Amino acid sequence: MPDELLTKILSLLTTKEAVGTCILSKRWTDLWTSTDTLDFDIGSRNLWDFDCENRFLHFINGVLNRRGFSPLDKFKLRWHSYKKRSNHGIVEECISHAVACMPRLISIYIITNSIIKLPDSLLNCGSVKEMSLLAGYSLFESKPKSINLPSLQKLEIGDTSIDDDLINMFLLGCPVLEELALAHCQLMFKEINSNVLKKLTIKKCFLTATSFTLKNASSLVTADLDEFFVCEGELNLLGGLPNVTSLRLNVLVCLIFSASQQRCESGIASCLTFFSYL
Repeated sequence: MPDELLTKILSLLTTKEAVGTCILSKRWTDLWTSTDTLDFDIGSRNLWDFDCENRFLHFINGVLNRRGFSPLDKFKLRWHSYKKRSNHGIVEECISHAVACMPRLISIYIITNSIIKLPDSLLNCGSVKEMSLLAGYSLFESKPKSINLPSLQKLEIGDTSIDDDLINMFLLGCPVLEELALAHCQLMFKEINSNVLKKLTIKKCFLTATSFTLKNASSLVTADLDEFFVCEGELNLLGGLPNVTSLRLNVLVCLIFSASQQRCESGIASCLTFFSYL
């Protein structure tokens, strides 16, 4: 088979699997360096195996040095760790290196007990069209200096807190954003204001703002709010969905009483679920 076809096949594997093919023959020694995908995965199986993590981070460093800055189509990083911050620099360097290769798709899923600092270049990448940012510890503990993603069409954010400033930075910095998905997030913003968004998905999120509404949502055609928990907030949704053709609402409204002037989280008075139609 021609090298072009072989590299397409290798791009369907994780990077560790693709690099492993270098032992097949001399022809395969550097073939993996021509793939347009980097897919690093150190999952929960190695959560407490610190030696394994060190080897994996060393492997990442070696791959980046061998591959250089050849163009990328996809960059995926899945990393679980409860070590101290000492090795986080390699992860942050890996993200920066991948962004410099101008990928079309970026997917980052990190579970750690400390903060990973997103490089500024990640949120200012002109080539990326699809981005997924999921973290067990807030990736946005430090507010980004700027967000400029002129080609981004699909964005997924999960397992973090989002306030008014951050959501506005994303909406203003992503002028062609068509699909926005929020999952397992604490929503501390009051509105989503976008006249280009076509699909909105909110799943298993908690609204802690006093109200939530959609503005300038004339382009929105699909809205899916599943297990959307609202605590003492006010929803103003239906009036902001003039052109929606597919709508699902599964909203859990939790009325929490106070005791002795203190909020009692266990005192949920009622939980009302509203289902709408397609």
